[in-house]
Amino acid sequence: MRKRGKAVLVRLNEQEHAHLKRLSETTGLKMEPLIRQLILGRELKPHPPENLAALLRQMSAMGNNINQIAKVINSIHTVQKDDIEQIQEMQSDIQKMQSELWQAIRDL
Repeated sequence: MRKRGKAVLVRLNEQEHAHLKRLSETTGLKMEPLIRQLILGRELKPHPPENLAALLRQMSAMGNNINQIAKVINSIHTVQKDDIEQIQEMQSDIQKMQSELWQAIRDL
């Protein structure tokens, strides 16, 4: 048995339908759940960009690499040129990813 036994038919004009469709695309919700959320007065949040999870994973991996290098440096008390170059490269990559994340957030 369905949880929702009541059906409501709502007729929309083109402008209203286009607005509902845009909201659906922005939030990542299908129209029926979107309408239910609106009826309940819930705050609708934009669906995060598709590449967000991948960017966060990459940033986490780079942070782990930097931590591993720092542990080695602390244990042997010397810094090798390769380590410094690797850290600088990862810092540059992280800054690029941060820029991409901020752009994705602004585009929401």
